[in-house]
Amino acid sequence: MFFFGWLLVFAGAFEALQYFWKPKWSGFFLQLTVGILAVVVGFHFLASPATGALVLTLLMAVYFMVVGILRAVTALTMRFPNWGWVLFSGIVTFMLGVLIKWNWAVSGLWIIGLFIGIDLIFRGWSYVMLFLAARK
Repeated sequence: MFFFGWLLVFAGAFEALQYFWKPKWSGFFLQLTVGILAVVVGFHFLASPATGALVLTLLMAVYFMVVGILRAVTALTMRFPNWGWVLFSGIVTFMLGVLIKWNWAVSGLWIIGLFIGIDLIFRGWSYVMLFLAARK
């Protein structure tokens, strides 16, 4: 969490500084606001890493559920070769998101790394199967 905190502080500061380098850009208020928000969130992660980990875990749960649904819908609508593996990967990713959300307060500090690893394994396996189908 300290790494993410400092990363957000530096990225937000750089984003906010860009506001002053390009004042004639039409989205400069948005750029300044995003930079300031990143700095504030980064300092919150640094001040309370446990709370930051819980919030990040909840965001990962939402991310896994949305990505899982998108993968499954893509596999079902496009029906490319070996689409079943991508559908299976989407279902597993969605279920990981549901499991994170279900056990959120209890498992918030250790579940992120475990479930990201599981997601990467299934995503990698679906890519291997897609590449094998594309090779044929």
